[in-house]
Amino acid sequence: MSSVAASVSVARQFGWRVGAFVAADFVRRGPLGEGLPTVEQHRNSPPLFQALSLIDAAVDDVYVRDPAMTDHSWSRLGSFVRECLVVLDGTAAPSVHPAVIDALAAPTGTATTPPP
Repeated sequence: MSSVAASVSVARQFGWRVGAFVAADFVRRGPLGEGLPTVEQHRNSPPLFQALSLIDAAVDDVYVRDPAMTDHSWSRLGSFVRECLVVLDGTAAPSVHPAVIDALAAPTGTATTPPP
């Protein structure tokens, strides 16, 4: 991602905005490595991780390359875009107190459907 951040820095010197694409989570289309505005090392990462990495590299606009993502990925991206909420998947260890699990649960009203 350092090469992405460096490219963003150069683009900013010219006053340009920078956009990049996230790949879908199960559809992999070519051409790979043909200079498309995607980060090739993201190809096997979840779309939300890809988007967060691009934002961390100061990319201005993040686009979904393929609308054929799973409902789960649309939901995670939607939660982040609409509510600035990163919903993580996981299972608590058996020794974790139920009150802690409740406190870490996704808030009521968290997006569960893909954006329109």
